[in-house]
Amino acid sequence: NVSQREVIPMVATSRKKLLDPKEASEFIRKPQGTMANWRGMGIGPAYIRCGRSIRYAEDDLIAFLEANRVDPSEDHA
Repeated sequence: NVSQREVIPMVATSRKKLLDPKEASEFIRKPQGTMANWRGMGIGPAYIRCGRSIRYAEDDLIAFLEANRVDPSEDHA
């Protein structure tokens, strides 16, 4: 378990763009409810919890989309 003192400097120094759940759902075009369900099931994009607030790093959302990319030409090989 990482203490809050360790997490805050890491996020602050990385200068990542952080999105709230509404912005994140618009970014990946999935409903907020789906993303909330994913968090509850332990799947979906990585997120940051600070107290009761949820934030998503834009880089993590892009990584999630890229990890789920399907190339149809590879499926027929």
